[in-house]
Amino acid sequence: MNQFRMKNYPQEIQNRIVSDLTQQAIRQFPFQLNPKDSMLQEKIYNMIMSKQFQVNWQQMADPLKLTRWQVYHWYHESYARNCFSQRITNEDKVIIRQEVMKALITDSPMDRQFQQTLKMRLSKNYNRSEFSMVYNNLLRSKEIKRIQELKGYASDSRISSSGVAEDVVKFGLLHLWETSIQVK
Repeated sequence: MNQFRMKNYPQEIQNRIVSDLTQQAIRQFPFQLNPKDSMLQEKIYNMIMSKQFQVNWQQMADPLKLTRWQVYHWYHESYARNCFSQRITNEDKVIIRQEVMKALITDSPMDRQFQQTLKMRLSKNYNRSEFSMVYNNLLRSKEIKRIQELKGYASDSRISSSGVAEDVVKFGLLHLWETSIQVK
């Protein structure tokens, strides 16, 4: 992999990716996209998200000596998320935290179905990457790691539904969960 992390690409590489993407879109849709349109990048993003526009990520990556994956993820996880996504509200973050903690305490599986159900409980329909970032950051938080340790989960692995807690641990976790909700 390249030495740069996704967010830390030099500005010239970031500009090149956006420029190449814009040129590809205008070539594919010359009558729908105007290069002077102030909303051009948002229109391109919407076309990508609705799968109207097939982006050749490899073509952009090769001259930059990056992988297709790096360019794709930089665009979606850094650029587009910062430009076009709605940030998750504090109220929705509280809902996510409460549901994750409740699932841990009750040994409920935290699988894709759990995440889909959780997304439906939120006040808005957020971009996948925005939700994933908040959700995964929560899973790595000290608060959740503490619960994982009390429950006997491996602290550095993804949360699963394995293991049953003893009543004493459940009471302690329930108390921890209730106090964290009151504090935050």
